[in-house]
Amino acid sequence: MIVKTPETSFSFDLWERAVDFSPVVDFAVVSHVHDDHYLVSFLKAMAAAQKRVYSTFWTRGALVSGSAALSRASLKLEFRASEQVQFKEACLVTIADCGPQASGFRIMHTGDANRAAEFRSERRIDLVSSPFDFWDRNPDGGVMAQGGFARMNFDHGLELAHEPGGWRSPFDERYRKIDALGISGKAFFLTWGESLSFP
Repeated sequence: MIVKTPETSFSFDLWERAVDFSPVVDFAVVSHVHDDHYLVSFLKAMAAAQKRVYSTFWTRGALVSGSAALSRASLKLEFRASEQVQFKEACLVTIADCGPQASGFRIMHTGDANRAAEFRSERRIDLVSSPFDFWDRNPDGGVMAQGGFARMNFDHGLELAHEPGGWRSPFDERYRKIDALGISGKAFFLTWGESLSFP
C-alpha cells in the first residue's frame, strides 16, 4: 500500500512490483520478515537511494525492535511491537498520523500482527489495513471492527494461497464473513492499481 499526503509519500509492505515504486516513496515500513510483505530488490533500491526503511530485520534501514514513535515533518509514526499471527516472529503495527495538511487523517497498518492489544487506539483511526483473518478468528474481532475504525481495507484478500492450488478464500465467503462481523458498510478489498482518495 502506498500513502500519499500533501507533504510526503510512503509505503507499507510493498510487494509485487515494489522496486518500480522506490523512486516514488520517501520512506517505507515493512511489518515483518515474511517474503510476501517485501522484496529484497525494493529494500536494496531504497538503500541505494538513501531512503529509510523501517522494519524489524533490515539492517541497512532503521531497525525497530520495540515500541517507538518518531516524526517526519508533520507526519507522526507510532510503532507497536507485536508478533506475526502464525509463526510468532516480530511484527510491527504502525499508526501514521498524516498531519494537519491531511486533516489529521490516521492510518493503522497491522502487517500480520496477532495481538489485539496493539490494535487499540484512544484516538479515531480513519483507515485500518489488516489481514481479514485476524478479525475473523479473534473472538473480539467483530466488536473491535465495529469500534474505532472508520474504514477497513483487508489485505491478503486477493492473494493466492501460500499452498499451491488456489486462493486464500473465495470472494463470496469473505463478504459473508464481513456481513457476519457487522462491518459491511466500511470494509473493502483493494485490488492492484485501485486507490482511495480522502479530502
